[in-house]
Amino acid sequence: MGAYQLISRTGPNLSKIGVRTVFNVESVGPSAIDILIVEDSPTQAALIRRTLEEQGFVCDVARSGAEALSILFSRHPRLVISDIGMPGMDGFELCRYIKRAEHFRNTPVILLTSLTDPEDVLLGLEAGADNYVTKPYDEGYLISRVKHLLKRVERESLRETSEGLELSYEGKQYLVTMDRHQILTVLISMFENMAHQNRSLTRTQLDLERVNEDLRRVNAQLEEALAFRSESVANLTGELQVRLGMLMSAAQAVAQGSDHFVSAYPDFPKRVLNEVELLTKLLTGVFETSDVDGWHLHLKPAAFSVGQAVNDVLTLINPVATSKRLLIEVRSEPVEIQVHMDPVRFRQILYNLMSNAVKFTPEGGEISVRIRMIGQNLEVSISDTGPGIPPENQRILFEPQTWRSASKQPRGSMGLALSSRLVNIMGGEIHVRSASDHGSTFTFRLPANLREEAARRGQ
Repeated sequence: MGAYQLISRTGPNLSKIGVRTVFNVESVGPSAIDILIVEDSPTQAALIRRTLEEQGFVCDVARSGAEALSILFSRHPRLVISDIGMPGMDGFELCRYIKRAEHFRNTPVILLTSLTDPEDVLLGLEAGADNYVTKPYDEGYLISRVKHLLKRVERESLRETSEGLELSYEGKQYLVTMDRHQILTVLISMFENMAHQNRSLTRTQLDLERVNEDLRRVNAQLEEALAFRSESVANLTGELQVRLGMLMSAAQAVAQGSDHFVSAYPDFPKRVLNEVELLTKLLTGVFETSDVDGWHLHLKPAAFSVGQAVNDVLTLINPVATSKRLLIEVRSEPVEIQVHMDPVRFRQILYNLMSNAVKFTPEGGEISVRIRMIGQNLEVSISDTGPGIPPENQRILFEPQTWRSASKQPRGSMGLALSSRLVNIMGGEIHVRSASDHGSTFTFRLPANLREEAARRGQ
C-alpha cells in the first residue's frame, strides 16, 4: 500500500486543512467499509458500532479527526458518522475536508450533536453536513438516517457545488456552499430531530406524571396505614384496660374471699393465665394487622374442634358475663364439628365478637351463639339483646376508620375492624344484622377446610 502525508492545522478555513496524496485511492477496494465512526469516547463509539453492526454494516472507529482521515484513505467508507466535539480537528473541520476533497465529496456525513447551540446548525451547513442526529440518540432513528443517506447516494449523481449562500448570525458570517436540496435535507433532519426529542420529552413527561400519581397514591396509603397503626396503639390501650379490668375485678373478688366466686370458678388461676395469653396474642395480632405493608398476615392452618374453641373463649368472657348476669346460650349443628383453618385467628375472631356482645349487652340480657355447617363452610352467628346499631352506622362498622371515632359510633371497636380483616384473609365473609333497641347479630362464614394456597394469600 502507498503512503500519504497529512497536513492538519486547526482553524475554520478549509485552506488550513489539506492532504497530499501519493497513492491512488481508487485501488483500495478489498478493505472498504460501510461506515466510519469518528468518536473520541470509547464507550459511545462501541455503542454506535454495536448498533450498526447488528444491522449488518461493516464499521471501523477513529478516535480523532486525524485518524479518521487516515482510515478515509485506506478503507474508503460509504458514510461517516462523526461527533462534533473532539480534540484537535473537530467534527466540523472533518466534515468540511470530506466535502471539499475530490475523492470523498459525495460521501454522506452525519454529525452527532446535543443541539445546545443554534450556531452548530450553521456550522454544519457551512461544513456541508448531510444530516444531524442528536445525543442521546435513538437507535432506530440513527439506523433509519443511515439507510436513507446510503440509498440517496446510490440514486443520485454527484451534485455540482453552488457558488454559495452567505448567512449572518450574531455578527458572524457563514458561507454555505451546499445546494438547495442539501440545505433542505439538513434542515428537515434538524426538524425531525427536534420533533423526535419533543415526542420523547412528552412521553417522559407522561411517564413522570404516572409515576407521580403512583407515588401520591402510595404516599396516601402509607399515611393512612401509619395513622391506623398509631391509633391502633392508642385504642389498644383502651382494649387492654378493659381486659385487665376484668382480671382486676375477679382478683379482688378472690382477695375479699367471695365464696360465690370461688365456688363458681375453682380454676380461676388457670383462667387468668389463659386471659393473659389471649391478651398477648391480641397485642401481637394488632401490630401484625396494622402493618403498613398492607395488613399481610401469616396463616397457620391446623385441624381443631370448633366446640373446644368456643369453650376456650367462653372461659375467658364468663367472669364478666356472670358479673352482668348475662345468659349465654350455645347451639351447634351438628354437635361436634372439626375444621381445618388457623385456630389462633379463629379464636381471635370469636373472642372479639363475643366480648363485643358482652360489652354492649345490658345487665340481665342474653347472648346466643349458633354454629352450623353450610356446605363446605362453617357459619357462626352471635346475637345479643343490646341497644342495636343504626342502619347508617352498619355500613361502616367494619372499616378501620370507624373505631377511631368511638364517641360518634356506639358499637365501633378495633376488634370488629380486625375481625373483618381476618375473616377476609381467611377467605370468608362477615356481616351484621341489627336494629335500634332490638339487638344485633354478627355472622361470619369461613371455609371449613382452608387450603394451603388460600393460606398463602395472607402472607
